Amino acid sequence: MRTGVLLPHALAAGSSHDLVAWARTAEDLGFDALGIRGRITHDSLEPLVALSLLAASTRRIELFLHLPTMRRAQPLILTRQLAGLDRASRRRLILAAGGAVNDMWAFAGRSGHRSCLAVVHVRRTEGAELDAVRDALDALERAGADDVLLEPASADIRELEQLANLGALALV
Repeated sequence: MRTGVLLPHALAAGSSHDLVAWARTAEDLGFDALGIRGRITHDSLEPLVALSLLAASTRRIELFLHLPTMRRAQPLILTRQLAGLDRASRRRLILAAGGAVNDMWAFAGRSGHRSCLAVVHVRRTEGAELDAVRDALDALERAGADDVLLEPASADIRELEQLANLGALALV
């Protein structure tokens, strides 16, 4: 099971310097992926702009983007933007979508395995909260999840380090 982190909202609303520093730390700590939610209504960097910064400032970490339905309003423009970002990131861009994708996958006659992505919300990285995260990761691995994104509430790099130190994580 691969493990990554979602950017905290406060970080996406902060400075690009802090965003890049956090992303590089996540990569250096061995996380497999770095994710961002595609929300454009919040006071934060536009998701594709943020991912462009991350693609330029990291080397190996995969980049996850969750696309809400509102982003699909102009599919040709979005497709071109995503293709450009995928090239710029050296093919590290992964798109995540909701459960309706399973139905579309089967309807389109697609075969093969679709990966299962789960998100674990992390309010704090100490005591019982950290134990609960560890338990959730164990349960997801037993259930066959391919990828898990941890979503810390805080942009504090020390909390990111705590998540990387979880014994349940099989980080590279």
